[in-house]
Amino acid sequence: MIVRPDDTNVSVYLFLQDAVTGGPYTTTGGETAFNLLYTRDGAAQVSANVSAALAAADSAHEDGKIFHVGNGLWRCDFADAAFAAGVDRVALQVTHDAEAFLPAAVAVDLWSAKALRAILAGMAGNLTFDDGTGAASFKDAEDGSTERIAYTVSSTGVGRTGASVS
Repeated sequence: MIVRPDDTNVSVYLFLQDAVTGGPYTTTGGETAFNLLYTRDGAAQVSANVSAALAAADSAHEDGKIFHVGNGLWRCDFADAAFAAGVDRVALQVTHDAEAFLPAAVAVDLWSAKALRAILAGMAGNLTFDDGTGAASFKDAEDGSTERIAYTVSSTGVGRTGASVS
């Protein structure tokens, strides 16, 4: 999953599996036993008990609330602070105080719109690589600027290092 840094009102849909039956977790009415947790890269985990259920699947976003959409699929409204700029990734998790369902988790990459355009440029074959300097560049179709991205190559793979695209 990809979200822009500093996005607000992010709802995440997670399938919750009943810890006893292995089927979809569909029990409603005890939402205050749910916990929405997030961990930003390099930081301690932040946990918040769910204060109440949302009124409906299409309710406005409310941090710390959830809604059972159907057949074990739950809408989880995580705190805006989880998606604040400053890290590349945040891990989201849903747990239950009485372990009624198995914990569910998803990793979210925080990518700016320009960084996503850089990825698309690479997929379209529009990146220019300089193996000598370890840099790639692309011409941003939206604002016409030429952007450079640093990358590293090793025997174990390729990875970005301090990408300057924002």
